[in-house]
Amino acid sequence: MGVDGPGSSSSSSSSSSAANIDRPEPDAEPDAKKRRVDEEPDGEGDKKASTKDTSNKNPDIVTLDVSGTIFKMSLTLIRKHPGAFLDNLTQCWSENEDEVVFVERDPVLFRYIMAFYRSGRIQLPMTESVKAMKDEIDFFLLPCSVDMIEADRPGDYRQAVTEREQKLDKELE
Repeated sequence: MGVDGPGSSSSSSSSSSAANIDRPEPDAEPDAKKRRVDEEPDGEGDKKASTKDTSNKNPDIVTLDVSGTIFKMSLTLIRKHPGAFLDNLTQCWSENEDEVVFVERDPVLFRYIMAFYRSGRIQLPMTESVKAMKDEIDFFLLPCSVDMIEADRPGDYRQAVTEREQKLDKELE
């Protein structure tokens, strides 16, 4: 399917005024494109898409809308993992500075996906599930195993709190 999504028409037929209801005036600016990627890609790598107005001012920066939360990543960073989902997705990216790529995934966990791109590791807080993170890693086709996910454990948290309390006690003395 094309970027305009199912049911869209690329014909410019204007045989009736009703056919022009959703079209912009001839002198109006064209709509910017927003690509929507469904929850799971199909086996062929095709994605369903829709359009929406958006804005991005640097053509080397890809703007991602992850379930309503906006993230920006450089193409250089995305290209660190050839063959990963974002790399594959941006191969067909138009470099139109108004294009935003929509991905239907968990925006909270996507922060850790971005951290992996930057540092090559994932440090999860106690509040996040290692299994859920592994599901995201698998979806994004990243070369990261469960062993590479560093997860805070209750003991680590208690130790950090104890150390912080001891530091504060010393400061108060």
